[in-house]
Amino acid sequence: MSQGSPPKKPRFFIDQLLENVPVQNNDNQHRFLIRNLLSNNDQDNSIQVGMGVNEKYIEKLGSIKTYCKRFKLMKVVSKFAIKAVTNNPEDIIRIIFNECINEAICAAREEGVEADHLGATISSPLLDSDIWIPIRTIREDTVENILQRFFLVSQSKADRGSLMGEPFTVSVDTIDVSSLPKEKQIKGRAPSIATSSLESRNDNKECWLIQIRNFSDNYCLFYALELTKKYVIKELGHNRNFGRYHRDQLEKQQNDILNLIKEADIPLYESSYDAKIYVPKVVDYWNKKYLRNGYRFKVFVFGDRCENKPKYVYGSDNFNTAIPIYYSNEHFDGIRTVGAQFGPHWNYCYTCQKKYRRASEHDRKCKSLCHLCGRVGLERPCLISNNFRKECKDCGKLFWNKRGCFISPLKEKKKTSYRLVTFDFESTQHTTHPEQQTYRLHNVNFVAATITCTKCMESEQQWKSFLKLKNKICNICGKNRNIAFSTRAFYQSKVDEQRITNDPLRDFVNWILFELDRNYTTIAFSHFGGRYDMIMTFREIFMKGIVPTMIRRGNKLYELRVQKTHRCCEIIFRDSYNLCPVALNQLVGAFDLQVQEKQFFPHLANNPKNYDITLPKLPPKEEYLYGSMLPDKQKAFDRWYIQEKDKPFCLNEALAEYCLK
Repeated sequence: MSQGSPPKKPRFFIDQLLENVPVQNNDNQHRFLIRNLLSNNDQDNSIQVGMGVNEKYIEKLGSIKTYCKRFKLMKVVSKFAIKAVTNNPEDIIRIIFNECINEAICAAREEGVEADHLGATISSPLLDSDIWIPIRTIREDTVENILQRFFLVSQSKADRGSLMGEPFTVSVDTIDVSSLPKEKQIKGRAPSIATSSLESRNDNKECWLIQIRNFSDNYCLFYALELTKKYVIKELGHNRNFGRYHRDQLEKQQNDILNLIKEADIPLYESSYDAKIYVPKVVDYWNKKYLRNGYRFKVFVFGDRCENKPKYVYGSDNFNTAIPIYYSNEHFDGIRTVGAQFGPHWNYCYTCQKKYRRASEHDRKCKSLCHLCGRVGLERPCLISNNFRKECKDCGKLFWNKRGCFISPLKEKKKTSYRLVTFDFESTQHTTHPEQQTYRLHNVNFVAATITCTKCMESEQQWKSFLKLKNKICNICGKNRNIAFSTRAFYQSKVDEQRITNDPLRDFVNWILFELDRNYTTIAFSHFGGRYDMIMTFREIFMKGIVPTMIRRGNKLYELRVQKTHRCCEIIFRDSYNLCPVALNQLVGAFDLQVQEKQFFPHLANNPKNYDITLPKLPPKEEYLYGSMLPDKQKAFDRWYIQEKDKPFCLNEALAEYCLK
């Protein structure tokens, strides 16, 4: 097994350097330290300048030249070894530096670069760290300044190792600073195939970028500006039109860009276009073209590091139309939503040039906050109008602008479609409570429900007409305008759908929870439902493992809310009596409704023994709960009963007729 390389032997010992012991002509004659070289003892002969003498003391082991065309940087790395030391070693170091600097300057001149700044680095395997000479202007005394810097650093490192015990490297960097651009350029060109294919797979960028694919030219800057402008000011109308223009109408895009370049007096066929040069031309052209439309443009160029501050901005401070574009990999794209580049739910303020999540937190400190009207946004603060002064008598504020400043315009809220369900229960009462014989148990045996929505209500004929019976369907209401859940079939009353079931309440709850489109909210009303219908509905919902939230006072429910899940839509049950505090049979007169008034119903006759039979005449008054009626209602009932008592009575049909009304 290898034991590694043998230990290196120093050419000089520290005691020789510290005591200035002359170097003996023996095996240790090459073991010297840096302090020997830096000694100012002139008792021996000084080194003579000349190639013959230089080669006697210095050996150049090699040199490597590297040139960076982009930054006009020439780097020359030379390797030296000192073969002998004199009593005046400064001249050795001076000759080495002078030769390296001259070589670097000449090499740069061969590349057509006149160097005006340089820096140097001296490195050796025997030093803990390199000696670094910062970049500085080239002067007549540059070599002396570098030499002085080298002596200061090397003396401080003398106790940590030897510079001259091994070959050392001198690296000189020369640069033509005067020829470099004063500002960083933002140039755009056609995208590379690899870059474009990589971006096309990035789904996060596709949602907020207007991607530009100009493979045949270098006009990506103007594509990004023109397409973003069309998107921002809605020049093509609806966003669908812009999507087709961006996706399919590539030839029309090219014609629009060429017209823009021509009218803005921009040269064609350049290898690249700098945003700092050509964006001002485009913005000035737009401001003149759209002057009558009231647009004042300002362009914001954002980089690919998601920084708050744009890379470049051009436009007046009183702008009202921001044009954001995106710059990455020497290519420009348009931006649909600026805040999206920082992540979901981010917004961006062009005036403050800051990102924020909540408008309430940012608006208080925004530079575009008008302290007169309190509004925030473009064209704020409001400008002061000449000879105008308005004092508010309520708040005491003074306003110095015309009507638009101190009167905030109303913003129309976006309408959200939803469905309305009105339902009613009828239940049997023939069963008594097993423990309290005076209490009767209510078992639902008929449920009637009517469905409508905000869109159907826009047409009077639409919301009153049947759906399924007329082969119609509504995306929100569904296929039924009304539906009935009954234990027995009926034939005289018309509904879109009739469901015969042993448990109407259970089927009704299943229908309203799971069968309606869950993309829309359902608001279900029942009259006096807070003490009756909603109570029984809550029990059935709870038995299905769903726990709705409620607003109640004692045993009265004001609202019952079922949250939206993957199985059901959001449902809000409310008592219509809280909106219309009148009895159900008085609604027709209270609102002058053009419908038939709801008649009296024998609730105690709602008994399974009366199913599927037809009585020759109406049930007795007691089964209409005659004793619990008020005197005025008893008189009205007596008049009605005298006229109707001899008519046949069928519970199956009477339930449907009474409940559906």
